[in-house]
Amino acid sequence: MNFLKPSEKPRKMLLSPRRFWIVFLTILLIIFLFLFAQNLYSRVFTTSLNGLETITTFYSSTATSTKGITPKTDHENKPTEKPNSSRTQEFEQPFGPTNTKNNASAPFPTPFLSGGFSPDDVLIKFDPSVQKNEIEQCLESTDATIELKIVELGVIQVKVPAGKVTDAIASFATCPGVVYAEPNYFAQIADTVPSDPDWESQYGLPAIHAPQGWDLSTGSSAVTIAIVDTGVDLSHSDLAGKIVPGFDFVNNDNIPQDDRGHGTHVAGIAAATSNNNIGIAGVSWGARIMPVKVLDASGSGSYVNVSKGIIWAADKGAQVINLSLGGPMPSSMLEEAVNYAYDKGVTLVAAAGNSGSNSVLYPARYPHVIAVAATDGSNNHAAFSNFGPEVDVSAPGVGIYSTTLGNTYAYLSGTSASAPFVSGLAAILRGMPSEPSPDEITTELETTAADLGVVGRDDYYGFGLIQMDAAIRPILPTPTPTSLSTSTPTSTPTHTPTATFTPSSTPTSTPTATFTPSSTPTFTPTAANTQVSTWPEPTAIQVLPATGFTPNRTTILPAQPAIKAYADLGDLWLEIPRLEVKLPIVGVPQIGNGWDVSWLGNQAGWLNGTAFPTQAGNSVLTAHVYDANGDPGPFVNLGKLVWGDEIIVHAFGQEYVYAVRETALVPPGAVSSVIRPEEYPWLTLITCKGYDEASNSYRYRVVVRAVQVSIKQ
Repeated sequence: MNFLKPSEKPRKMLLSPRRFWIVFLTILLIIFLFLFAQNLYSRVFTTSLNGLETITTFYSSTATSTKGITPKTDHENKPTEKPNSSRTQEFEQPFGPTNTKNNASAPFPTPFLSGGFSPDDVLIKFDPSVQKNEIEQCLESTDATIELKIVELGVIQVKVPAGKVTDAIASFATCPGVVYAEPNYFAQIADTVPSDPDWESQYGLPAIHAPQGWDLSTGSSAVTIAIVDTGVDLSHSDLAGKIVPGFDFVNNDNIPQDDRGHGTHVAGIAAATSNNNIGIAGVSWGARIMPVKVLDASGSGSYVNVSKGIIWAADKGAQVINLSLGGPMPSSMLEEAVNYAYDKGVTLVAAAGNSGSNSVLYPARYPHVIAVAATDGSNNHAAFSNFGPEVDVSAPGVGIYSTTLGNTYAYLSGTSASAPFVSGLAAILRGMPSEPSPDEITTELETTAADLGVVGRDDYYGFGLIQMDAAIRPILPTPTPTSLSTSTPTSTPTHTPTATFTPSSTPTSTPTATFTPSSTPTFTPTAANTQVSTWPEPTAIQVLPATGFTPNRTTILPAQPAIKAYADLGDLWLEIPRLEVKLPIVGVPQIGNGWDVSWLGNQAGWLNGTAFPTQAGNSVLTAHVYDANGDPGPFVNLGKLVWGDEIIVHAFGQEYVYAVRETALVPPGAVSSVIRPEEYPWLTLITCKGYDEASNSYRYRVVVRAVQVSIKQ
């Protein structure tokens, strides 16, 4: 039945078929976009919160926990959904495994995480079994070209199209035999702005009990600290005498000159020349400085250069590496470089960072690196210092006065300044005869630190503020008298090795002598170290001929006229490697048939020297700083010798090697007190400085005392 009137037309539908499909498709599109956005947000949000702790099977075999810290398990920290597309896999695929001190707080690097890196560099490590043609095919897939190879780690650095680092890494991850692929991250100096010059200066050394530590040991010149940083001012008067050859990885040359001042400041804290009346004192008086430049004038550098610097320093013999730098991102390559040095017996020390956060920087975060936080002048945790479970110890880091560019000094604050305090102490410990391992040094630093903050170890101070004397004392050697077998020289000079020790209160049958150029003096011992720590046998070894003087009696020697002839004492000469001194030991006749032993060449005309060779092996030699004509003499640089420097007496086919233990200035009349009987074989060198011919006297003398450490055939 038709209910419409004849005059009415049918109503139109609300939506025509065409409009219906437009609306329908629009709704579908909105729903699709909504779901896509929700999915993307979920993945990004989950990544930022959880740090992508889920590890694909490709990388899981190399991820481990360290230092007793348990990493989060998969069920504790997993993404909200599994990868379901190639794009999802690209974002969720980690760049590489990282073995950190705290995996739970150290997310794997992803494209979402901050941290600068080179826009066109990728670091790849292939399994050794991968063939060359397979590597070439892998690189061709992304138009990558090889820039350099780090042979020690099996890592190659490749150049990829600018801005395509993320895509290239995802592509490399699909290649057979790739152990990891990661960006070339940037590291920066762990430093803040210069501090207020009114802050208390030089509080850091007393804070770590450095003076008390120096009474036990001032460090050995046989130990080298590599300053992996911005370089070092090679001409700074407080550093130059201690610098050994280094390298510049920024400019690829062997002149690691500092162009910022940061590395110079760090080097001064660790090992500035000390006890020399110039500038500041370093923690280790003896340690050498190896400058390795890996950061540019802006204080920035790549992980590649940092890794190469660590490897180079380890290969060149550094026993301690200071890393006052860091970056927020982990790197498998950087950790492998750290492990490479550690496996060579190197102690690595690094700054925790200066953002005041609970995220310790890399490489300090790695298990084989000593992470150092900063304290202020009141031994409180510095507000800028990073903290966390990876912090091992603390050291002063606020308002630290040290060397800088242009032969000057400046105050700086930062964990960059804290780390070299620890490096300097680590160098002193490494120089002990027992040669403790990196792990033993770390344990010594931690167990002897002054506990700060809450009782026991905490995330702000670690085990506490390092203490030099407490760390050194337990590993000082305890001399134990033992027999010493020595061979009898083939020639027949007056020196005959003895096999027993005669105490100083009972003279030996061979006459001995001391030397006093003026009245009987008084002598105040210096604070310099006199600890015998390298040769426990107290056997007397007569190296130099006897003098013919009455034993245990001070003998005043008259000045000698220029016409006095010097006698050749045979195959007997002195070598000081650091000063490039090689001189024959000759003698001037004095009383009876004895000889006053010295090595003055043609420098005759006044009081020259003496020997004290037979009582407990103590021998004394003298030489001029300037000769009669005012020209430099053999001992012009004697005062530059530091703890651990070698002095060698070559005697009839044998080398008697001594190590410096004390350098001091003494008044002219105080010499007889330093020429004293010793329990061990000692050699004392004395300058004839500032001779006044009119008064036949000297203004002062440099005295260097060294203990015998070995005998070489």
